[in-house]
Amino acid sequence: MWALLGKVTGLSMPQITRLIRRYRQHGEIRVEGGPRRCFPVKYTLQDLELLIEVDRAHRRLSGLATRLILEREWQVFGNRPYARLAEISVAHIYNLRHSAGYRQRAEEFSKTMPTTIPIGERRRPDPQGTPGSLRVDTVHQGDWDGEKGGYHINAVDAVTQWEVVGCTAIPA
Repeated sequence: MWALLGKVTGLSMPQITRLIRRYRQHGEIRVEGGPRRCFPVKYTLQDLELLIEVDRAHRRLSGLATRLILEREWQVFGNRPYARLAEISVAHIYNLRHSAGYRQRAEEFSKTMPTTIPIGERRRPDPQGTPGSLRVDTVHQGDWDGEKGGYHINAVDAVTQWEVVGCTAIPA
């Protein structure tokens, strides 16, 4: 039974023993979380906003290029808000970019850009006299007793009228 409790809870035997003793004494088990040790926060929300602004202006360059831009803003141009970010490491730029706060503030949505090449357009090819423009036709044979039937494929060169005919089965 002890092994089962250890497996289910992920606790060691002494931890389980202490919890059982506490339950017998007080009739309940309270989750007590101690103070967590955290690294001190160096970069503020304003620093994160500046990083987002730089990434938007430069279309999110690599971490090293972004670090050099931040460093230059402080050292060459003397922009006071960039003083803390001028000392940031490349790795920490990536850490900030992957943080939830960065992703919530930096997300941008754009509409799908139309393509200049028609994709999936159903029309007869116009090869203008040069061979190599294929017209592909497919026909589904149909289903038989709930099993998928095959597809007949017909590829024809529009100029030379060279034709390839094939058939494929649908794997079950």
